[in-house]
Formats: sequence, structure tokens, C-alpha cells
Amino acid sequence: MIRKFSLALLCGFACLCASAQPKVKLQKTEYDLGNIAWHNTASAVIKISNSGNKPLEITEIDPGCECTVVNWDHKTISPGSSTTLTAVYKAETLGTFMRNISVKTNAADAPIYITLKGKVKERVAVDLSAFPFKDDNIRFSSQLIEFDDVIRGEHRDITINIMNAGKKDYVPNFLRLPSWLTFKAHPATLSPGQTGRITFSLNSAALEEYGLTQTNIYLSRYPGDKIHKNGEINVCATLVPAIATKPADGSGEMTVEGPLAVIPAKMCMGAKLGKKRVRGMVYLENHGTETLHVSALQVYNPEITVLLTDQNIKPGERAALKVTVTSNVYKHKHSPRILLMTNDPLHPKISIDLVNVEPAN
Repeated sequence: MIRKFSLALLCGFACLCASAQPKVKLQKTEYDLGNIAWHNTASAVIKISNSGNKPLEITEIDPGCECTVVNWDHKTISPGSSTTLTAVYKAETLGTFMRNISVKTNAADAPIYITLKGKVKERVAVDLSAFPFKDDNIRFSSQLIEFDDVIRGEHRDITINIMNAGKKDYVPNFLRLPSWLTFKAHPATLSPGQTGRITFSLNSAALEEYGLTQTNIYLSRYPGDKIHKNGEINVCATLVPAIATKPADGSGEMTVEGPLAVIPAKMCMGAKLGKKRVRGMVYLENHGTETLHVSALQVYNPEITVLLTDQNIKPGERAALKVTVTSNVYKHKHSPRILLMTNDPLHPKISIDLVNVEPAN
């Protein structure tokens, strides 16, 4: 009897161990890089998720040839989380290509394969509409970089496209980079007429406070260049605390003992701005059991001003959020948005979008 029970227990434990394992989930296994100009580069951002119940580790990546380089953060992927690989292909041979990248993990003995394909041409027509911003001979795709809802310690990358429309080689560089931002150019030097990518990486551990951090960086056209408006790129990062998504007892519903913030996610201004300004108001309510404290009230666009009548709202009470928007709101890169940081464990960050804010005809 005891022996049978022991065998059953061992079998059950073995089954449990067998079911607990990491599992690789790919967004897709084939990436078409399209037409690439000879001697240029093209890249693919590859998402790998762990759909298992144990940590997933990438143990080895073989790009298959010297023409392909794969970069990743080498960190363990927790169950339910994901990471990204950046595969950069250097087009040194004319014609159609297909390259297989081998990725080994601790989820299985056999590797998984990711395919890059495309066609290398001697000349490729550049769509200038993909580079709407221009600073002398340098064109780029965006003047805004937003790292939204970042948890401290999390790694984030954002990529913009860049083009050298001049007649000399160009080495991308930027002025006034903050300590929490780095960049890498692909390729490191752009030949005349060549396009490339700039990948900006956020060091979230270097952000000092929760909430919104904003700064401007400036494209450098040549060594010794000075700050100039056409090369301005606005960068912002919104740091938020980790939010609990399940109750401690594992039940399906979460009940919170503490403050509970309730406010509309959108605020309808409902008027054209004309030459002046428009005002509106919504209410922030506390449906919780403790005082709701608003530690930060910030705006993404400098043409928005806000006033909260009370930053400490008792249970069952509310405070008015008064908003004013000027007619210059669309002269800035950021969309009309307001940010509140609170002590509500479920809503530490509240974002409110202003809608029906229309510029004058």
C-alpha cells in the first residue's frame, strides 16, 4: 500500500516536472527585407516570447553568414514575457538572397530557424515621403521618440530611419544626449544616397522619478556642429511602477484595500481653437477606502495647462481637473495628453487624451 502510494507520488511529481518547461513562441519565422541597395543594410526586429511556465534562455545564435549580425540583450525571458532580436543584413552581393538564422534555447535540443529574404539591387529608388524631416542634407523619419509605460530596469529600443542626401559620407551623431539614452547607427557610416537606421536605447534604471521625463536631442551634421532647430528630436520616457494583475490568493477577482482612482480616459474639448484657447474640466474620483494622493500632474504638450483642485482626495470625494489648451498645440510634436501619477496600486499611472481639439481652418 505504502509502496503503491510512493510510486503514484513519484509519477505525479515526474509529470509535474515534465509539464513545467519554457516554450518558444515566435511572432513569425520569415522576414522579407524587400529591395536593398547594394552596399546598404536592412534589418528585422524579431520578437521571441516565452509561452511556457519556466524561464526561457537563448543559449546560442548562429546568423549563418558573416553578412548577418544579430543583437539581443542576453537576458532570461520570464514566463509570459518576450524579448526582441535585431538582425542586420549587409547587402554585399547582388541578387536574391535567403539566410537562415539558427536560435538555440533551453526549451528544446533542436534549434529554431528564422529566415531573412530579399533582393539586392545596384540602385533602389528612395521614397522621400518616408523621410519627411530634413536638416541640410540629412533626412530622417521622425522628430519624436516616446518610451511609454516603462518599468524600472526594463530594456526598450526605438528605431528611426535616416538618409544621407548629400555628396559626402556621413557618420550619424547627436548632441545633448541624456545619461539615460544611447544610440547606435546601422550602418555606422552612410554613403551618399544611402539609407540606414538609428536605434535609441533607454536605460530605465537611470530615470530618477516616476512619471514623465522629457528632453530634446539634436542631430549633428558634422564634427563640431552646433545645436539647430531643424535637427531637434523630442524624447520622452514615462516610468511607471509594476502593477499587480492577480490577487495574492490566486482567485479570479482582485479587491483592493486602499485608494481607487476613477477618471475618464478621454476628455472631449469639443471646440475649435481659433486664435485663442479652449477650456474644459473633468473630475477625478476616489472610489477606494483610503486617501488618493496625486504625486505628479504633467503634460506631454507645452501648450496645455492643467490645475487639480485637490491632490489628496478622501474616499468618496472628488477633485476637479481643469484643462486649458492654446491654439499653438499643433505646433509641437506631442499629441495633447495629460499624465497623473497616483498611489492607487491598480492605476499608478493615468493618461488622459484630449479629443476634438481642432486647429483653426
